[in-house]
Amino acid sequence: MASKRETERRSKILVIDDSVADVDLITEILADAGYEVASREDGPSGLEAFQKDRPDLVLLDIIMPRMSGLEVCEKMRKSAAKAFIPIVMLTALSGDEEKVKAMDLGADDFLSKPFYPSELVARVRAHLRTKKLYDELEVSNRKLRILQKVKEGTDRMIAHDLKNHLTSIIGHAQLVLRTKSQVPDKVLVHVDKISNSANELLKAVSRLTEQSRDERMIGES
Repeated sequence: MASKRETERRSKILVIDDSVADVDLITEILADAGYEVASREDGPSGLEAFQKDRPDLVLLDIIMPRMSGLEVCEKMRKSAAKAFIPIVMLTALSGDEEKVKAMDLGADDFLSKPFYPSELVARVRAHLRTKKLYDELEVSNRKLRILQKVKEGTDRMIAHDLKNHLTSIIGHAQLVLRTKSQVPDKVLVHVDKISNSANELLKAVSRLTEQSRDERMIGES
C-alpha cells in the first residue's frame, strides 16, 4: 500500500506567477513536500498548461501582465467544465474587492504574499483532500448511474416478457371461454378467474412501467 508521501507525489500542482522568485520559492516548498510542480510565468501559457495537463490544483497570481489572474481563473473554470480542480489565488493585495471578484469567477481560496511555507503546504494539502473526496464521490455517482441504467434495462426486459406471457394467457383463456358448449361449467369458472387475474396482473405491470418511466424522467430533469 502506497504511503501518504507516495500518494502526494502523484498530485500535480500548477503555479502561474510572473515573479520568478515567487515561483522558485513555491516550487521548492511544494517539491520538498512531495508534490509534482509545473510552473508558468504568464496567464496565456498557464491556461494552455492547465488545458493540456489538467493539474490537481492551481496556484494563480492575481496581478500578471498580458492576462490577469482573474481572467485566467474564469477561463479555467469554463474549460474544466464539471471537473473539480481547486484554484488558490496568490495576492499581495490587502483589499477585499479583488478577492470577492475572484470568488465570483470560481476561485476556491486565497493565499496572501508573503506566506509561511507551512501555511502554503497546509492549504494545498487541505484542498487536495477536498478534491480527492469530490473525485471519489463522482466515481461513486457514476457507478450508481450505470447500475441504475442496468436496473432500468432489466426492469424493461422483465416487464416486456411478463406482458407477452400474460397477453398469451389472456388470449388462450378467451379462446376457451368462447367454446362454452364444449367445456364443463366448472372448468369455465376457473378459466374465467385465470383470465381476470391475468388482466389485473397486466394492469399492475403497466402501472409499474409507467411509474419507472416517470421516476427516470424526474431524475433526468
